[in-house]
Amino acid sequence: ELLGLPRIMWVGFSCSSILTAYGSHPVRRAAGRVGGVLGGSLLFCLLYQLCPPALHGGLGILSGLCLGLCASYGFCTVFNCLGALLTASALFGPGPAAAIRVCNNVLGSLFGLFFALVWPWLLDALSRRRTAAARESQPARNATLSRMRPSSGDRARACRAASRASPRRPVWYSPRERRSQGRLPHASASQI
Repeated sequence: ELLGLPRIMWVGFSCSSILTAYGSHPVRRAAGRVGGVLGGSLLFCLLYQLCPPALHGGLGILSGLCLGLCASYGFCTVFNCLGALLTASALFGPGPAAAIRVCNNVLGSLFGLFFALVWPWLLDALSRRRTAAARESQPARNATLSRMRPSSGDRARACRAASRASPRRPVWYSPRERRSQGRLPHASASQI
């Protein structure tokens, strides 16, 4: 919204489709997304010009039917464009709507690729830097702690005394595990 783009939701949809956890690699998804949007926008502009205005509403139905028959992400994006651009063309006209769709999807794909590929690398670099800084300050801390630590015999005696004094901590099981072990009754239909 800070950029003032119309139909900003297309940027979010494009970005979230790149960042999805299932499917192919983000670069392949971005290529399929941008290629599908380009192909879908060209197909929409062509069909919009060739069809009489009375049949323009049928483009949405056609795109829905074709979308259900698609197996690949790129073709799904092509047919998804038909329905999205049909709606947007009522506001902007077919040409500007297609241009807005392409620009927003390219921007969203680039943003998604940044967060899929560059962001983890940046976080890793920051984490390594913090770990290195902590290791550099560690020798002084270790020297202080070693003067305060009891001997190994004292630690062993303290551990044995603590284990005799306190009972063993119970292991936590999830409700599903407790049900499978018979520790929790199954929910009946009236409880759901």
